[in-house]
Amino acid sequence: MYQNRASELDSATLTPAEAALTGALVDALPSQAAVLDARGRIVVVNKAWEQLAATHRSGPFAGTVEQNFLALCRAEDGESAAEASRLAAGIRAVLIGSQAACRLGYACHVGGEIVWLRVHVAAFSTGAWAGALMTLANLSDVASGAPAGEARYRAAFDGNTLPMWVFDPATLRFLEVNEAAVAYYGYSRAEFLAMTLADIRPPDDVRTLGADVEELETSARNVKVWRHLLKSGRIVRTEIHAQWLPWAGASARLVTTIDVTERLRAAEALAESERRFRELANAISEVFWLSELDSKRLLYVSPAYEKIWGRSTAELYLNPGLWLESVHPDDRARVARAAKAFPAQPYSVEYRVLRPDGSLRWVSDTGFAVCDEAGTPRRMAAVAQDITKRKLMAEQSRQSQHLEALGQLTGGVAHDFNNLLTVIQGNAELLTELLVAQPRLHKLAALIGDAAERSAELTRRLLAFARKQALDPKAVDLNPLLAGLEALLRRSLGGHIKIDLILAADLWLTRVDPGQLENAVLNLAINARDAMPDGGRLTIRTQNIQLDEAEALRCGLGCDGRYVLLTVKDTGTGIAIEHLPHVFEPFFTTKETGKGTGLGLAMAYGFVNQSLGHISVESAPGAGTQLSIYLPQLSDAPAAARPAAVGDV
Repeated sequence: MYQNRASELDSATLTPAEAALTGALVDALPSQAAVLDARGRIVVVNKAWEQLAATHRSGPFAGTVEQNFLALCRAEDGESAAEASRLAAGIRAVLIGSQAACRLGYACHVGGEIVWLRVHVAAFSTGAWAGALMTLANLSDVASGAPAGEARYRAAFDGNTLPMWVFDPATLRFLEVNEAAVAYYGYSRAEFLAMTLADIRPPDDVRTLGADVEELETSARNVKVWRHLLKSGRIVRTEIHAQWLPWAGASARLVTTIDVTERLRAAEALAESERRFRELANAISEVFWLSELDSKRLLYVSPAYEKIWGRSTAELYLNPGLWLESVHPDDRARVARAAKAFPAQPYSVEYRVLRPDGSLRWVSDTGFAVCDEAGTPRRMAAVAQDITKRKLMAEQSRQSQHLEALGQLTGGVAHDFNNLLTVIQGNAELLTELLVAQPRLHKLAALIGDAAERSAELTRRLLAFARKQALDPKAVDLNPLLAGLEALLRRSLGGHIKIDLILAADLWLTRVDPGQLENAVLNLAINARDAMPDGGRLTIRTQNIQLDEAEALRCGLGCDGRYVLLTVKDTGTGIAIEHLPHVFEPFFTTKETGKGTGLGLAMAYGFVNQSLGHISVESAPGAGTQLSIYLPQLSDAPAAARPAAVGDV
């Protein structure tokens, strides 16, 4: 009785609609077919399978619906026991998902005769239900030597232009070869039939022959690439297509070979070329990218994109629009116009990239048209270079030149003014001595002398900014110098401002004029006091710092190396961003009229630069101000051993 009944399927996991679809599929197959569930139970068979089962009466292929096919294989103890065990292993591999399919031969012993079958098992699923589909092909006509089957086989075998041969999997001996194999390998048919597979293998590959044949037996595709040794001694690589074949009452393997030496050599050359390209792309700091002009599809972007943009290339491939979105809003429209005008107009644009961490990078992006054979632009190739360092150096150079020009002007004026003051001071002193007997005139002469002295102090400050003052540099440990300022800072700043000294242990020595450094720190502290009228906190910190080239450039220093860093930080009102570029200029001040000369920071700037260091400022309205002084480590001078000093003053 035909047993393809949907009600006999596992209704708990297979819906009626899925059961009907599965049954219809199996019915449509011309060969014997059965569907197994995840446990190996037969859930549906077609009529061809029923007819085979009726013929066999025993063994796995006598199984029908509700029987477990794996259990039937395990129960096989006759002449087909080994093949049944191998078949069960292949089915289990498909059911657990370790391979998508398996294909092997099976010799069924029925009534003293052999029925040769080719079994194919593949993963099968519908909805949430998963199992395996097993189909059979009967090869008994070839195996039995029936004239029609033998003739078809011989014609296909001998007439094939590809090398073909049959071998015994047990002994690995050649059983038959076609003329194409004789011509390709260079051996005669008689020589072949006296050889084994080991004889056409390079010596280095013979030791793996057994494992390779076993892999060929169990592989789902039965296609592998082996190295073969021709009679001429040339080693070639061949693609092996193997299938099970009954031969003279035994199980054999039919092999078709395809020479893939040149194809693999070309593929390996391409892979090597791609590897070298990847190495080159990884080593170059510029970003290379290629896109289609019509579709705007991104074809390639080099790994440097992730370093400069701070974003993954995978995201960019999925959404090329992220490129424009990452451009700074102030530059975005200009960049979009340049890209839209390409290739009618050259594409070369500089813009800022806003990274996910909020930092900015300057990029110089230049594109080139890639044309087809007709000369029509089809793609855009571009190179994007990180020019942040160049932009930063240019801005620092501009600022330095600006301050240098001010310094030269200020120094010249101060020098000439100082010469005039010398005359005034000398005459004021002489008048003071001559007018001792005339109190009213003596007082006026003294006032002239005092004004001249104050003016001289002003010229000294101007000369300090111009870096023309005389310094007395010494090897200095900043920690005791700053600790010695405690009393002066306390008196100068008042009790409403809390002072923290955070002094690093083992601080390096630096070469600096200690008196000028004390004046600079005092000026910075007084500026901080004025920025905290309602009180606050002033933090003075020292530390050792090692800077590489990029860090030194970012800090405004001329070269990398070791520096002693002194920072003075307040919690005051901060400085407006538009004022930051001018804070070191002489006479520039944001204080009220009469509350500052605007020379404190200018003096500190001149003194630090004259000491081969650098001073920088960081500030924002409402966020306080931090001034950082970098002084080079004194060469060959070890740090003095001392404990870290951290405390409130």
